[in-house]
Amino acid sequence: LMSLYAEHGYTYRAYHLKEAWELYKSNFVKSNLTFYSFVFVDLVLVYGLYLLVQLPHQTIFHLLATFLNVLVVALVFLAYTVSLKLQVYFDLSYQNTLKLSLIGIFMSLP
Repeated sequence: LMSLYAEHGYTYRAYHLKEAWELYKSNFVKSNLTFYSFVFVDLVLVYGLYLLVQLPHQTIFHLLATFLNVLVVALVFLAYTVSLKLQVYFDLSYQNTLKLSLIGIFMSLP
């Protein structure tokens, strides 16, 4: 859908199912690889957060680690949204998409 929007904008009458299906087939593997990579990292971080909260004697270091973990989970989600936008406008390899999406969090993208 983001590719169709980038091409046609708000003119919804230009959106066609055939064109959407071709875009879906051409981007299926790369999009799913990127999605599952980010979801895996997020799930590992959320599980680590769950385990961190379960520790019996909480200190200030545990609190700092918890906040840092929450921040990294949010940054991974933002990196995924940036990678979606990068996939629409640029034809990049998987590794370059990951690198640029992590850098792109801190930049203003069009």
